[in-house]
Formats: sequence, C-alpha cells, structure tokens
Amino acid sequence: MKIILNDLSYNRDIFTISDEYQIKHCINTFVEVLLLLQKNGIIKNKGDFESLEDIRTIDFGYTYNFQKWLNDKKNVKSEHQIFFKRFIDKYNIVIKPELISEFSCFILKKEYKSELLSKAIEQNSGVLSFNITKFFCCNYINGTYRFLDEKGNLKQENKKIINVYNKSNISHLNEICINTKYSNITSGIDLWEYREVLFPNLIICACVKEQIYDNPGMPHVNAIIKRLELLNNYYEKNDYFNINILGFKARDESETVKNNSNLNKLRKFKKPDNSYSYFYNHISFSGDFNGRIYFEANDTLKKIYIGYIGKHLPTAKY
Repeated sequence: MKIILNDLSYNRDIFTISDEYQIKHCINTFVEVLLLLQKNGIIKNKGDFESLEDIRTIDFGYTYNFQKWLNDKKNVKSEHQIFFKRFIDKYNIVIKPELISEFSCFILKKEYKSELLSKAIEQNSGVLSFNITKFFCCNYINGTYRFLDEKGNLKQENKKIINVYNKSNISHLNEICINTKYSNITSGIDLWEYREVLFPNLIICACVKEQIYDNPGMPHVNAIIKRLELLNNYYEKNDYFNINILGFKARDESETVKNNSNLNKLRKFKKPDNSYSYFYNHISFSGDFNGRIYFEANDTLKKIYIGYIGKHLPTAKY
C-alpha cells in the first residue's frame, strides 16, 4: 500500500507547537512509525512512500527541525537516525502533484487546501501525519474532494482518507491493507489463481491446487489466508526458520508418524523443480473441517514451500 506524507501536517500556518521538546517528540514518533510501517511490510519498495519534498528539508519554523534531529547525538537514538537516512533513500520519492483535483479540510474553522492529499484519494493510499494537532490524531482525515468529471464539469464529494499518526494506529492501517488485499478472494479457486501476487515468498506446490479447489466455503478460506500470510511474512523479520517462534501452534510431526512408512508417505509431496520432500512442519486451521497446512522452510532462498492444504492427515491416533 502506498503511503503519502500529509503536507498539511507540517504546514507552518497550522503547526502550533513552539516548544523544542515537543517538536523533538513529534519527529521521534514520526520516525518510529516509519520503522513500524517497514517492519509490518506495509512499505516494501522504492516509491511506497511519497512526499511533496525531501523530508529532511522540512522546516517547522522554530528552533528544532529534522537537520538538528539528525545531528542530535545526545538526545536521539543513533539507530533511529541511521534507519531514517536509509529509509528516505530506499523508499521515499519526491513527487509533483497533478493539479487536476484538490482536497481541502477545515482546521480550527479555517479551510486549508492540500497540494498532495487528493492523490491519496485517487490512488486509494493512506497518509502519514505529524501529530501536531488533534485534527490529525485520528484514523481518518475528513474533507472535501474536488475534481473534474469526464465531461470537464467540476464536482465535489465529502471524502475520508486513511490516516496514521502514531504507533498505536498502525494496526488499524494493517487491518485495512489486509482486508483490501484479499477483498477479491471468494473461494479456493481465487486463492490459487492469485497465489503468486498475494504470497510472493511462498512456493505453493501444484498438488495444492486440487486440494483448495475442493474448498467448501469462506470460513475455511479465511482461516487458510491468515496462516499463509504468517508464513509469507516470516523471512521479512527472521533470517533463519524456527518453528517455535512462528505462532498459531505450528509444530513438527511426531517421530511415530515419521517412522511409519504408511503415514510417512502421505506427507511426501512433489515440488516445482520435480524433486520430492517429506513435509513434516505443519500448522492447524479450522473452518468447515479440522485442517492442516504442511510446509517446508528454505533458509537459503528465504522462501517457504507449501505442500499440502486440506483435511487432517491420518496419524497413529487419528
């Protein structure tokens, strides 16, 4: 999901903080949010974060700004300063807005027009705001969107834009991203067709297609999506696979199953390179039946193979 820096949130006519400590706190919060946006995989690629100008040049008009923050060796964490510099170079692009639409909102009874927020509406993007006033400390920014329709007539609509302003509402944005990402998935067939787009870090074996085509309904599909999302994101936060930190009660197969040839062969699946592996790691899910996802992690590729999605496979006790 693209995130746009809210240009109104550092507008010097709106910015009411005059205390150096408060400005420093505002910048620290902003950088911590950037860190979480990256950690949560909301920002992944160059251009995922857009701004009207280089963030490092933003001048709040008082005694403290980003340049002083970057040079502050005493009161700012050095790892945050290093991260911020890398973040700007890696993800941020400075853009010029196309003046074919505008977004305005009333703050303290005065109307302010943004040069950039109309683009957030057109791109269905979220925005990141400095938490300088109560108006920007909310999950949505409400305002008026004015645009030209196909016939060149001026139209206006009341719109709200997804907003992030501190660490606590990252989860709100994350939930929206997930819901938007999977909004077109209505069956196991859809899940298979969009697998490479939805889960780029997973290698889903061909045998899985038939298994999820037989999927009986959305409770089942939604449960599978949550587990695949977890597996897909694993190597974005970890260098080596450890099943104990995966969550969702993921576990290895028992020695009883591994040593039983009849049970063992049920867990042998063909991978895309035509090789075969025994898939012992698995994660449970519920829905219309008690299900399992069997997978194999590859630390070298930083990918996870999915060999089976379906009903609980037989064990010595089941």
